Amino acid sequence: MKYLSMRNTQVGAVPKSIGNLWNLETLDLRDTFVTKLPMQIGKLWKRRHLLVYHGKFRRGFQAPTEIGNLSCVQNLGAIQANQSNNKILMGELGKLTQLRTLCIAKLKSENVLTFSSSLENLSKLRSLSIRATKRAEIVGLKSLSHGPTFLQRLYLNGRLEKIPSWISSLHSLVKLCLHWSRLMNDETLECLQDMPNLLELSIFFAFGGERLCFYDWRVYEAQEIGAYRCISIELDECGAGRNASSCTPIYHFMS
Repeated sequence: MKYLSMRNTQVGAVPKSIGNLWNLETLDLRDTFVTKLPMQIGKLWKRRHLLVYHGKFRRGFQAPTEIGNLSCVQNLGAIQANQSNNKILMGELGKLTQLRTLCIAKLKSENVLTFSSSLENLSKLRSLSIRATKRAEIVGLKSLSHGPTFLQRLYLNGRLEKIPSWISSLHSLVKLCLHWSRLMNDETLECLQDMPNLLELSIFFAFGGERLCFYDWRVYEAQEIGAYRCISIELDECGAGRNASSCTPIYHFMS
């Protein structure tokens, strides 16, 4: 058996015998009641896709440290980073060098350094989603010297205060979503102005300033709309001064 899906079922646990499915490449447990995987999951070294989360990554699963044995895995999510073995687990992620998609839920500030070290080994990563344990938890990965070179989609859910400098080096980035970031002035976004392939920027409850200003971009004042502060950005001919394609970039701001 290469593919096993129990998606949208009432399944609440995975038996230890899962380790006997030597040829299993895909295990889909999305939107089930599974919150923990047995250590035997580490025997499935052919595994390419391991998907265990509920409600857009808000609830992931507790992974055993043996997950570092899944050397072929390409899609992994969503791992809960607030479990008892979290530091070891964050270190094990660095062994998964074939990863294309990674989702981390409930990342704590004390685990950011270890996770950053592992992330530097994941050069093939295309999509990264990080959700903090709570909104005030910092997820900026400031210690990261450089991000995955070919990363195309980045989702950061948690406190930033300032855009990490390494984000500006992600020249393949197409989509950037910042939630609960607590950005306070337009200078924090300056590093995004020269990103050649960025087409969609989403800031949700993340900006507390009065206006945003990008170099060679138009400036827009924040306007009160109901209970929200909504800031819209319109580019001058798809971004003055940029080597942009004919595509029109999209920007969504809720702060």
